[in-house]
Amino acid sequence: ADAEPIRLYLESLVRSIPNASYVDVAATQKANRQFTVQMNVFVYGFLAVIGLIGSLNIINTVQTNLLLRRREFGLLQAVGMTGGQLRRMASLEGVWIGLLGGFWGLLLGTALSYFLYVQLDGGIQGITFQFPWAGAAVACVFAFGVGLFAVQGPLRRMAKANLVDELREEA
Repeated sequence: ADAEPIRLYLESLVRSIPNASYVDVAATQKANRQFTVQMNVFVYGFLAVIGLIGSLNIINTVQTNLLLRRREFGLLQAVGMTGGQLRRMASLEGVWIGLLGGFWGLLLGTALSYFLYVQLDGGIQGITFQFPWAGAAVACVFAFGVGLFAVQGPLRRMAKANLVDELREEA
């Protein structure tokens, strides 16, 4: 049904009665839903930007670390380490960095979240602190994936170059 004629009638009725007021609950709920959507877009967009910056920093650090250790990897290959073993070692290093990042991120994020909860609970009674299990799982999987992804570029570069030959050139 069309609510517009009823809304117009109620508004004219409120104007005819002194000190009366009219509250359109449907319009208020619609405005609240729109505000919630806008806040969700802002908060999740902000989190995505922070996550992207953090991920790029992790990738840059891991890639720089691996590329600067090419001489070490050449020495390991010179004493008998195969390319597969080298790839597995570097991949495990990336996984380890992802796990460490996930662990410390969860620990510090939970502590900060609880601190904010305690600070806000003074005015909002009856709300209990709940650990965000789904968000924590997504963050851990994401950190693990970033750590594993970060080593793939340097591994491809090292596979194309013969690290033992690079040792001879540097010497």
